[in-house]
Amino acid sequence: MAAQEREDAIVAALGLYDGELWTRAKALAVDLKSYAANGWRREFALDELPDSTPSKRRAWHRILRSRGGEPIGDRQMFNIAKLKSGAVAISTGDM
Repeated sequence: MAAQEREDAIVAALGLYDGELWTRAKALAVDLKSYAANGWRREFALDELPDSTPSKRRAWHRILRSRGGEPIGDRQMFNIAKLKSGAVAISTGDM
């Protein structure tokens, strides 16, 4: 999957969470890590999950598929979202 698609998957998933961007990135990172440790093992071979699957689970699956099964940290997701929105991203030393 191209970098653009990976970034789009992350931005779309962040849109499923409520709150400020940083809060959403932290919540998504926690959920993604949990899914990677549990549900991903059963579903990694599927290109997509069925439409009847909850939106967040489908988003987690899409992110992990785009990253070869590796979760991504909240800071990276925050930076991707900020860059996609045209804002200035934070560096890893800012928080």
